[in-house]
Amino acid sequence: MLIPPQRSYLLPFSIFLCSFSWMGLVQSAQAQSTIQEQLRLLEESRLNNEERLISAEGKGVLKRWFVDTDSAEPLQTTDATIDLLYDSSKFLLIINNHFRLQELRVRELVEIGDLVADRIPAGKQWEETNISKTLVLGDGDAIYSAEWLADGSCTGEIDFVFSRQSVLRTAGYPFEHPLHLWKEALNISRIKPEQTKLTPLASGGLIGIESLNTFNLKFYFFGDFGFDLRRVSTQRMDTGLPIREYSFDWGESAGVHYLKRFSSTINLTATNEITREHTIASKKTLEVDFVDFKVNQPIEKNRFLLSHSGIPIGTHFTDNRSQVAGREATLEFDGTRLIPLNRNSPEKAEKQANDG
Repeated sequence: MLIPPQRSYLLPFSIFLCSFSWMGLVQSAQAQSTIQEQLRLLEESRLNNEERLISAEGKGVLKRWFVDTDSAEPLQTTDATIDLLYDSSKFLLIINNHFRLQELRVRELVEIGDLVADRIPAGKQWEETNISKTLVLGDGDAIYSAEWLADGSCTGEIDFVFSRQSVLRTAGYPFEHPLHLWKEALNISRIKPEQTKLTPLASGGLIGIESLNTFNLKFYFFGDFGFDLRRVSTQRMDTGLPIREYSFDWGESAGVHYLKRFSSTINLTATNEITREHTIASKKTLEVDFVDFKVNQPIEKNRFLLSHSGIPIGTHFTDNRSQVAGREATLEFDGTRLIPLNRNSPEKAEKQANDG
């Protein structure tokens, strides 16, 4: 008796699996392409608004707080007013401090048997900086900074243009750009579409989550004007605790949007050695709030000159761009210009003759 050959279903099923897998890859690629396009549109909208913001003049306040979860009350570490002028590649920032505290790292001597060791005590300690005023001026060619102490003395420094961010940070204004503060929170061009999920909001805008190796980056755009970024948060995957949080409020002037209020909070975490529970141990919060802001109005060019900045005559500036005899060049402000002091120059000879 002949036994009919058995039919093989393996090949058609394999073809089905391959087709299903291929369809999944196509759908995944299409989703990534859509996400990439949405991110590109957000970035273009942001750049368009920045390009239309040619000049600005603003007045605001800058405040900092430190919160220790073991303390009942937050400690305000900075209370200052800010004045900002901006005109394309030039800017002027003046910070007047009502007070500005800095962290003090104190070491205590501890006797352990016959040994004496030093340690940093638990908890942060603070001291007054006595910095009453700080000025940062970028004229397109260099960055000038000046610092007034409570006793009225003033000193300055000169840096390359590319040192703008570090100079602003030293001045107590820790941003990459003096005006576009929201760049600190989110760089859209660096978001990876293949690791990102975008969810549209019913009222317009979207929620985005980028899943990285150890944390999630979550951002909220409202639908008012394309790049209307409102919140950004970074959360650790292992603990679920937020590492850093930003919030933004926007204003409008002359048809151009600007960041009216910026808030940033850094959370420091601690782990219970017994329960291994993770908690937030302390917080640092920075707020910048512009109470007055004008966009694209004419600004006099002399506003970006040292001679119109109120720097006292005789103020010494350290020029970090050049060295003389192995140390930074020193210049003195004569009310109009900076004169080299630690090199043989006609200006120095003239000054010595006049002083003699």
